[in-house]
Amino acid sequence: MPDRALFKGVVTFLMTDVEGSTRLWEDDSAAMAAAMQAHDAIAERVVDDHGGIVVKERGEGDALFCVFDRPGQAVKAAIAIQNSYANIQWPTPRPIKVRFALHVGEPELRAGDYYGPVVNRCARLRSICFGEQIILSEAVRALIPNLAQEEFTLLDLGSHRLKDLSTPEQVFQVVAPGLPLEFPALLSIGNFPNNLPQHASSFVGREKEATEVLAAVEKGRLVTLVGPGGTGKTRLSQHVAEGQIEQYPDGVWLVELDRLTDPESITLEIAQVLKVPESSTLSPLQTLTGTLEKKKLLLLLDNCEHLKGPVATIVHELIRKTEHVKVLATSREPLGITGESLYRVPSLGVPLEGDDLDPLTMMGYEAVRLFMERGQSVRSDLELTLANSASVGRICRQLDGIPFALELAAARARALSVEQIADRIEDRFRILGKGDTSRASRQHTLKALVDWSYELLNPAERSVLNRLSVFVGGCSLESAEAIAGFGEIEDFEVMDHLISLVDKSLVVYDQDLQRYRLLETIRQYGREKLEEAGEAEEAQSRHARYFHDQAKHAAVGLKGRDPKAWMDRIDSDLDNFRFAARLLHSSNPSWQAELIVGLFRYFDAQAIFAEPREQLLEVLPLLSDSGQVGLIHQVLGNLARRQGDFATAEQHLAQAKTFFEQTGDRVALASTAINLAAIYLYLGRSDDAEATARPALAVCEEVKDYRGLVTAHLTLGNVMALRKEQLPAAEEFEQALAKSKEYGLPDLQLYAQVNLGLNLSKRGEYGAAIPQFNEVLKMAHSMGVRALALDTLRFLAQAHVGSGNHALAAALYGLEESLRDKSGVKLGEADSFERENDLKSISDALGPEPLAAQTHRFIGVPFDAAIDQIVS
Repeated sequence: MPDRALFKGVVTFLMTDVEGSTRLWEDDSAAMAAAMQAHDAIAERVVDDHGGIVVKERGEGDALFCVFDRPGQAVKAAIAIQNSYANIQWPTPRPIKVRFALHVGEPELRAGDYYGPVVNRCARLRSICFGEQIILSEAVRALIPNLAQEEFTLLDLGSHRLKDLSTPEQVFQVVAPGLPLEFPALLSIGNFPNNLPQHASSFVGREKEATEVLAAVEKGRLVTLVGPGGTGKTRLSQHVAEGQIEQYPDGVWLVELDRLTDPESITLEIAQVLKVPESSTLSPLQTLTGTLEKKKLLLLLDNCEHLKGPVATIVHELIRKTEHVKVLATSREPLGITGESLYRVPSLGVPLEGDDLDPLTMMGYEAVRLFMERGQSVRSDLELTLANSASVGRICRQLDGIPFALELAAARARALSVEQIADRIEDRFRILGKGDTSRASRQHTLKALVDWSYELLNPAERSVLNRLSVFVGGCSLESAEAIAGFGEIEDFEVMDHLISLVDKSLVVYDQDLQRYRLLETIRQYGREKLEEAGEAEEAQSRHARYFHDQAKHAAVGLKGRDPKAWMDRIDSDLDNFRFAARLLHSSNPSWQAELIVGLFRYFDAQAIFAEPREQLLEVLPLLSDSGQVGLIHQVLGNLARRQGDFATAEQHLAQAKTFFEQTGDRVALASTAINLAAIYLYLGRSDDAEATARPALAVCEEVKDYRGLVTAHLTLGNVMALRKEQLPAAEEFEQALAKSKEYGLPDLQLYAQVNLGLNLSKRGEYGAAIPQFNEVLKMAHSMGVRALALDTLRFLAQAHVGSGNHALAAALYGLEESLRDKSGVKLGEADSFERENDLKSISDALGPEPLAAQTHRFIGVPFDAAIDQIVS
């Protein structure tokens, strides 16, 4: 420890460590030891010269932890140390490269050391940068008053998610004479492919468990975290995955299985998360394993217990048929697969009975730290004192250190004292301890806590909680009112009950999405209570009816002036629509068909084809005598076309055509004819396409079917384009564009503009085509039409190849390929051939290395930011 007293209050932290130190120690430990002596001597001298203190080593003898009372001096010390290191002839096989991170704040100072969130944030900052790089936080930048007068400048590296921290950090790189300027993208979570959630609270404790799970993952292909509900299996798995995210170039992907009830949907859910393209010839599992055969990724399968058998089968096939895919699963019981490595997740450490110690010692127990941190999030003045430490210890013991239970209890600190919480928990457990003794004790304890929370509710709140359990993946206020508001509860009363349930931490509210959801443990509990109350059938019926009606509204809204609003609504409730479709299959197949047909434009825009197609084929025989047959065949034809199954598509559309001819529905008949014409185009039959589309155009004009009218012009334009009659094609596309604007059809406007852009490209007018594609790209992305956005990226790349801007074309192709892999939207054979030809031309113009560099230009860049760069 240093001789002088440590700084108190707000201090600036400087943390360092040596990049790749483990390998350096292994290669030549003697040389490394000598290098570290020089490393430490320089750092200690410079830190002292700038008024700082080297507190202690943090790491394997190659990391330093320093503090300063002035942030400007800390930055200057870091620069001086780096420049000194740059001039040393290191005795090691490779030069020593040290990374630096600075952060400022007011830490906890106890026992001659610093603790708390400010220290953790500085350490996380250090972990994302590179050797010879100096980075600092927004808090440090804000405390340097006259930056323009300093001998250094700051380069804004943007906002970054840091492991285990709830809020991102704005990061800056120090730029000064002698320091390198160019570094790779920071190693933060957002710069690697993943879908890990950003948690609203920090990760507490579990250092030992995280290390052991990581070792198991590094050693084996399948690790299953097992334990009762609420022990923190999910959070631990995500914590481990965050720490290893840079080790998996193809990503770390979380698949949440808790909302699934159908075993056949597991593979589809995994494929959807991984954006695996569908196949019309292979099963979903064959497609999944084939796509992942050479990928290196970590797959997190969360909450497997209720689908244990099917999950085990899928995981077995994944491990057997892939080389580098690893699976980290969470379940209440093992999957039972050969080679499975089990890790039983223990509860958090708690003080023993009679060991109600002083606050400093009590904070050494993970359960106490978690309870206090979560309690302080709802009540900022909550402190652990000598007076209440015994009650906190009692709470932690009664809840067996189960994180979920502790969080529920801590939420009560909003309105109860710690002593009141402890007394109520103890009384309640004494009563419930005589319940179902066949359950595991910790699961029993969690059930007891949920019972306690439930019985604190009034009868109306209980009913609303029970009824909310029918939702899958959460709900909006409107859907909650529609489904939970019946019987003794009016729909307008639901909102107040929801707010109360949020306050009691039994319902989670997402402020950004403005949606409500139940934690799965609470949801399962509510479903049992719903059955006991005899209300399950009514709640499910209302759920199915509500989402059937929403799908019918969506069918209109998706064709209107603001389709994006409906795309977002369906995105949020897709799991509810799926659940409603399953409910309706047995109770009302006609409504099931209406629901799927109503969502067709959403499925089309999102490239979801197999699932609705399978369901419509299932329901079609049940409705063979109904008036829905024609529309079902029409949608089936379009879905088959989008999957490249043109022969089947033509058969379905021919049956739809026959049906509408018999019923005399001229509008539907014209629409079907236009769809058939599109099939003929794909088959290269331009004469048949024109002969089919022109009469349909006349009908659409006569009956004022504006959507059909615009679509017919687009189809005829593509007929001319297929014949290489570019000017007549342009006239048709111009007609489509003008009418789509006139009639307020923004989705069709996109297709008109993209076809005009393609027409201009084929005529060699790249300067005119590029602005068209730029506009389509912005609109398609803002409207959520992902499939068209991907196609437009490719068209834009082709135009830039034609105009000679090979570097931007390469970058666009790189972004398009990356996004296409994630989305699962397939590229046709002819399009793939064109793409490969373009990339060869780019390589010839730039060289293979610049081509590779450019195609990675947008990797890790958020799509919004990438589009802004492209169109500017």
